[in-house]
Amino acid sequence: MLGKIGRTQLYGKQGPKQLYRKLFGIYTAIILGVVVILAVFFCIVSKFRVKEANLEKMYRLKGEATAYLEQCAQTADHIQNELFRTQTVLEDLLYYFRNDTETYLSNRLERYAKMDSLTYNGFDTFTENILKANEDIVHIDYLSYERGELTACYPGNKSYKNVQRESYIEQIKNGNLANDNEFSFLKEIRDPGAQDGEMLQSVGCMLVTYASDRFETFMEGQDWPEIVVLGSRGSLVADSAGKYTPQELMAADDNGRLEELTSSYTARESVGDYTVYVFYDKALATRLPWTLFLMILGAAVIVFSLGVVLVNLYLRRLALRLDYILDGMHKVTVGNLDVRLQVNEKGDELDLIGANFNEMCGQLDRYIQKSYLAEIEQKNAEMEVLQNQINPHFLYNTLEAIRMKAIINKDRDVAKMLYSMSVIFRSQLKDDNVITLVQELHYCKKYMELFEYRYTGKFSFQIDCPEECMNLPVIKFIVQPILENYFAHGIRSELEGNWVHIYVEAERPVLKIHVVDNGIGMTDEDLEQMNRRLRENTDNSRKSIGLLNVNRRLRAVYGNDCGVTLAHGEDGGLHVTLTAEMGDTNGMEKGTVD
Repeated sequence: MLGKIGRTQLYGKQGPKQLYRKLFGIYTAIILGVVVILAVFFCIVSKFRVKEANLEKMYRLKGEATAYLEQCAQTADHIQNELFRTQTVLEDLLYYFRNDTETYLSNRLERYAKMDSLTYNGFDTFTENILKANEDIVHIDYLSYERGELTACYPGNKSYKNVQRESYIEQIKNGNLANDNEFSFLKEIRDPGAQDGEMLQSVGCMLVTYASDRFETFMEGQDWPEIVVLGSRGSLVADSAGKYTPQELMAADDNGRLEELTSSYTARESVGDYTVYVFYDKALATRLPWTLFLMILGAAVIVFSLGVVLVNLYLRRLALRLDYILDGMHKVTVGNLDVRLQVNEKGDELDLIGANFNEMCGQLDRYIQKSYLAEIEQKNAEMEVLQNQINPHFLYNTLEAIRMKAIINKDRDVAKMLYSMSVIFRSQLKDDNVITLVQELHYCKKYMELFEYRYTGKFSFQIDCPEECMNLPVIKFIVQPILENYFAHGIRSELEGNWVHIYVEAERPVLKIHVVDNGIGMTDEDLEQMNRRLRENTDNSRKSIGLLNVNRRLRAVYGNDCGVTLAHGEDGGLHVTLTAEMGDTNGMEKGTVD
């Protein structure tokens, strides 16, 4: 370990604990911030969940209230349908609507005398049966439009006529069907005996009345939601809040200001002539229970305390390891390059620092020389190696083609083949590395003529190049290796009809040269593997050196967006696409690459 003097010189006046204190303060602040953020986050999430639960409670209350109203409305519809399906009851009720009590009773006796049954099935019996079967119905009222008389029927076969009902009849005429903690559903009673072509005449109505105190049962077990049920004319059916008048609620509903008026989350739904409003105060709906808040706070304190303890233990261990590394550095500063630190090969970054420190001390000079000199040498030789790599390979294959032709035909067309060969060979030796596209295609033509002689009647070729592209500059011998690859691996020499089509497409700034053949081609797996090697620009073997060589030269000169890609041809074989940039040769001049 460092001595007292060495430590002072290395660390300065602050001492070796300064980093520990800084890191401890930073980590403690980070832990505190994270814990606070998490606590706030959990509080927000919890409040959101509490709000969702309370809103669900509110919508459930609304659903129960509307379901009850719908049930009441359906029951009223059912009673009306039953009334019209029972002919004797309907006729009895229509006669009751149109005649006074004495006339009705006289007619009733006459009808009963003519019946074979012991009981008379009139509207009062029908009503009593309905009241017995439906306990929620408080009473059923019948109003005669002709006589303006209202008869109220209660359970126990009790009925009352026009007893303190004048105001109620007036309310019915005005469409107000809620009164004195009751609400009703009005069903018209029409005479089915109207003449053909005339509308059924409405002679009266039936009012099925329910008690509104049923809505109070929906509030049992509910802490905060409030419910208000209003009739279509603003009559109050039920109100658990008692804070707002029906007129205030209806005006706010019409203007879309219910939440603003009540400062609550609201839910409303209409059932016939009635509207259900359910409110839940926003502050109460999002209030976090104290038990949950204290639980989150306690968890935050525990997590913070545990984090501080763990950080303290980790930083003390880290400080000891840093002291050890700094001790070794101090020895190097006084000239001891033989110092080596003990490191764990499977350790963390500090062990990696120690390993690199050991390597630095032993190989510093050689590493600098190797790194820089190797990079400079590679940059100078890279393009020359790539350009020269193809020439012997090309010359060998060309001479082999001439040799095979001479063996087969002895002396026919040898002169023409030698001429084509001399043109190609001379282009390798004398032309610059940057030539025009028409020159490159001319070399390709001469090269394919050699194989056209060799495979007489079995091979043909076609070259298409737009006139505006002929004088575009390109690097030399980028198409010929593709053709060489075809003649070496793709041509079906035992068959006729072999062909190669070369055509050029130019769309600034991209120049594309397509080489399409109908040869043997490649399998999907081999094609995918070769395209991957071309994309990765790897050249780990001598196989397909022509394709890889051209790809590397194109990418080196024109950039990584250019190069060679392979695809299946439409008639079998391969479709090779060479991509370059028009007018960009990346500084290549007269056989050199800058």
